Amino acid sequence: MTTQIPAVIDEATKNQFDTICTNIGIHPSNAVGDLMKFFVTSNGLPVQHTIPTIGDSAGIGQKMSRKEVFGFMRGHFEMADDFDAPMEEFKEYM
Repeated sequence: MTTQIPAVIDEATKNQFDTICTNIGIHPSNAVGDLMKFFVTSNGLPVQHTIPTIGDSAGIGQKMSRKEVFGFMRGHFEMADDFDAPMEEFKEYM
């Protein structure tokens, strides 16, 4: 059994999506269906989802919350001075 899902997307993105699907030989509805199946099997978004920031076209005019500000956890963690030094276990390979 199949079902239809309405989606709202800007026309330019839809046209680009259609063009890419045509170029790779897949129907757009099959591409969306495959993405949804992959989403389900990976138990989440199968790609890195980024939060728009000030300066991004999607983020212009948005206020950023504390969790979205780069470096807000600075000072909460310490890194060992020898963090990037060769590990003893791998010295024979160096």
